[in-house]
Amino acid sequence: MPEGIKLFSGTANKPLAKEIADYLGIPLGDAAVSEFADGEIQIQINENVRGADVFLLQPTCYPVNHNLMELLLMMDALKRASAKRITSVIPYYGYARQDRKVLPRVPISAKLVADLITTAGADRVLAIDLHVGQIQGFFDIPVDHLYAAPVISDYIGEKYANKTVLVSPDAGGVERARAFAKRLGASLAIIDKRRERANISEVMNVIGDVKGKNAILLDDMIDTAGTITQAVSAIKEKGAKRIIAACTHAVLSGPAIERINNSALLKAEKRIETGKGAARSLRRQGLLPAVLYIGSGSTPIKLNRKEIAKLMSSGTAERTLITMELKNNGGTTEHLSLIKDYAVDPLKNELLHVDFMEISMEKKIKITIPIIITKEPIGIKKGGIMQQIMREIQIECLPTSFPDKIEMDASALEIGHSLHVSDIAVPEGIKLMSDSHAVIVTVSAPAVEEVAPVAAAPVEGAPVEPELIKKAKTKEEAAEEEAKPQKEQKAQKEK
Repeated sequence: MPEGIKLFSGTANKPLAKEIADYLGIPLGDAAVSEFADGEIQIQINENVRGADVFLLQPTCYPVNHNLMELLLMMDALKRASAKRITSVIPYYGYARQDRKVLPRVPISAKLVADLITTAGADRVLAIDLHVGQIQGFFDIPVDHLYAAPVISDYIGEKYANKTVLVSPDAGGVERARAFAKRLGASLAIIDKRRERANISEVMNVIGDVKGKNAILLDDMIDTAGTITQAVSAIKEKGAKRIIAACTHAVLSGPAIERINNSALLKAEKRIETGKGAARSLRRQGLLPAVLYIGSGSTPIKLNRKEIAKLMSSGTAERTLITMELKNNGGTTEHLSLIKDYAVDPLKNELLHVDFMEISMEKKIKITIPIIITKEPIGIKKGGIMQQIMREIQIECLPTSFPDKIEMDASALEIGHSLHVSDIAVPEGIKLMSDSHAVIVTVSAPAVEEVAPVAAAPVEGAPVEPELIKKAKTKEEAAEEEAKPQKEQKAQKEK
């Protein structure tokens, strides 16, 4: 190891920096990273770096802006401490997807970040699997662009040597997948997303043979996992034996984890036993009776009760595409399905029965999606009360197109105003099945209670109306007054 090399790290991935330092047999540089009370980042380099060849490891992953600012400040501190050379090691380069102008009046953020890194003091940049290769040209300093291909391909070769096909989830990743396929001596498949005609959602076409093979879905990053999970569904339908997703940068933001967990695979067997007694017997064995509807017919099945209960507990089971591996007469068939209905014991809150419905990726389905209201209406700050009338809505679309939820921004709602079904921004290819005039959320005025008027308190010193005090009547006087009207009526009759 050459003398004078020092390795420092920000807070984005300290374990990786420690592992690299241990591998190189050098200590990790001493630097303190903290925050001021107002959130500003404070950097202190606690050792001498004058004349040293410094490597600073700091991926600009989530939270991107914080980690990027930390990287810039650490480079500035090292530069001012007279480091001979600063190599910025950025395993994940944030803002890489904004590498060109695709719309008017938008920034080229990847170029701006490159300028910031150079200005802050970097003499060289080391990055891994940049989203697009042209980012190297944004720098006026040397860039070492490394690839994870050797590591990933070696792993795939060891684990899935036979009947392997490399699949690119989109046209942009074909070159990467082709390089892997060549390295492994495997075949290549591509997922082509296209619209058949106007106002129709994207259709996932698999180009290449994946039937009965281990399909390796390869991408440089998985962010929200939307593309990768849609690709999985398309490959499943084409008969892939097993599907493995491989990527360099697992960003996994937003709904990614939920989407990946919801890419469910259930194993089931055809059942002959029917009736309540047979159902109770299956549940005692840890199995669950179910029915798989295929076209106009139905097949009684049984499956592991814990597996389906785990899926149901996710809260998104009815919106999850499920691959059903059905064992029948010595063979196994796969059926892409959705949960159609289910029954729960009202006392024990235990799952009793589930109905599944086979679907096709090319045929539209009707599915119920939750409606989430975001941001507090301005009317609430003025004393209004928000009421969400609709919490879910039925939509019609292709299985690859339905969203996890529909979000509506209610921040502009004043008292007396509402958001309707017609206010939902519907993505192309999705049809809302509810009345467009139906109210989803409204802000109403608070109810005002009528208050009885309170008698004014007497002013001190003012004259007070005297209270009239009557003499109490005796029993004889009261009886005489009661008899008086009767005497008058009798006298009138005599006249």
